[in-house]
Amino acid sequence: MSDGPSLAACASNNLPAVSPLKRGAAALLRSTGVTFLSRAVQRAALTPFIRVLYYHDVPEAMGRAFADQLSALKQAFVPASKADLERLLTAGHWPHERPGIIVTFDDGLRSHSEVVAPILEQLGYEGWFFIPIDLVTSAAEEHPVLASRHGVLHGCDTARDPRIFMTEQQLVELSRRHNVGCHTASHVRLSDDLSDAQLELQIVNAKQRLEAVLGRGVNSFSWVGGEEWAYSPAAASCIARHFEYAFTTNTRVTRPGTSRLLIDRTHVEASFPPALVSLQVSGLMDLYYRPKRKRIAARFALPSARICANVVSD
Repeated sequence: MSDGPSLAACASNNLPAVSPLKRGAAALLRSTGVTFLSRAVQRAALTPFIRVLYYHDVPEAMGRAFADQLSALKQAFVPASKADLERLLTAGHWPHERPGIIVTFDDGLRSHSEVVAPILEQLGYEGWFFIPIDLVTSAAEEHPVLASRHGVLHGCDTARDPRIFMTEQQLVELSRRHNVGCHTASHVRLSDDLSDAQLELQIVNAKQRLEAVLGRGVNSFSWVGGEEWAYSPAAASCIARHFEYAFTTNTRVTRPGTSRLLIDRTHVEASFPPALVSLQVSGLMDLYYRPKRKRIAARFALPSARICANVVSD
């Protein structure tokens, strides 16, 4: 699926970092059996469920580690399709003994087409890719500045090759095999500070432009950032009017009855060691994020007079 220079020019000096403390804690919890026990309790108490993960860049140098990670996850989870997700949400239907796993990827990075997609297809995964359409449609020479300005982390050596985001043609090819959704227009956090016009640009216009590139409808959205202030009621109302699915970063499994507009995802990167991946999917972090999820859900439940003003619903 390559449409440009090889990702051999990529390094890992600008990727999400994992603190030594978190690595150490994950290793300790795994070695003492706490992670294993939590996963067993989660499975017994919550099945059927699907765990939705989110990744960022997967440079070519991390391709093997990423493939090994997905292979290991398949031992505990069943790769779930969009149809599987819909059946679980609608009817509670899950015919498998193991819980499901969905992998999603934010930011429209070139590695998603050139590295990630072939691995997913080889291992039987159906991916979800969330696209900031302004960045994907920008000129390659602008990518380093745009990535820095909009807080997009990546592992590319832009001194050798400036391209960070996939091309429009790669995006179209990706959409033929996987799910493609909106990730705002330009990787913007949807805080209370945004005006109605800015919400329209970042949500509604971004959806329309992405659909124009793909030549098909787009019904899924992922929020940018994980900070509480990045989730505004006005943006939530706007997203609800224009999308069927909305994904957050607030770590929880998806079960029958989960709102399609509050599908929480769990953070994993290809660089995470096995003990940390095990911790992230064990359910322990779900408990840690529970207070935050409740506060955000309470904010979303508040009436908002700002619901994409002057925008005609599609």
